[in-house]
Amino acid sequence: MDNTELMTQGLSKTPHSLLEQKRRAYIVLGPEISGTKLLAEILLKCCGLKGQVTDGSLPEEGEDLIMMRWSLPSGLFDLASPQWATHNDRMVDIPSIIETLEKRNYLPVFLGITRSWIAVTKSRIKQYKQHGDSRFGPPDSLDTHLHMVKRGISYFYENVPQTGYPWYMFSYEEITTDPDLFVPQLSKFLNLEFNGLDKLDWPIKGQNSKWFKEDENAEGDPFKFDTWG
Repeated sequence: MDNTELMTQGLSKTPHSLLEQKRRAYIVLGPEISGTKLLAEILLKCCGLKGQVTDGSLPEEGEDLIMMRWSLPSGLFDLASPQWATHNDRMVDIPSIIETLEKRNYLPVFLGITRSWIAVTKSRIKQYKQHGDSRFGPPDSLDTHLHMVKRGISYFYENVPQTGYPWYMFSYEEITTDPDLFVPQLSKFLNLEFNGLDKLDWPIKGQNSKWFKEDENAEGDPFKFDTWG
């Protein structure tokens, strides 16, 4: 099946059976602090994919199953691979990613992830307050951070389904609520081999509840992998 056929089928007819192809590139996308790093680490450590958590990292050629990850928008840090960015709004260039992967004979598989907007926005505000440096992003306002979350989700739905390639949406909450149950099913669903949660260097813990309290001094450093914001 060529790209033209995929595009003309319509997004509702993109077959899940495409995930049986040997060479696949799983592309993790979601708003900042929504769980993109968490999902990426699971794919790398528990499912045996090759790649790095770093935004925009493309694995070396020769691997059949790879993973790439971006936050949307990537406004907190400079992109590791600027060629992927549409620089005016800190979004990645979906067609450019697809073109690069197609040249390497990969099937792009897009994985979106969302998280409670209450937890995400509070975590973002605390993160910016901690660092107090304009280089790290926008002002400490709820409106600004909600806008960035909405932009990231809108960008995914406006640009990914129309590519004609497989795409899926997961949530931070389903991963962290019962990882022993969910992660093996996630692997099976995506046609990946599950190697066990013990491959992770830390336990998966939900970090939402602290943000539903009125305590402004909620514990947890959103920059650390073991807290996930």
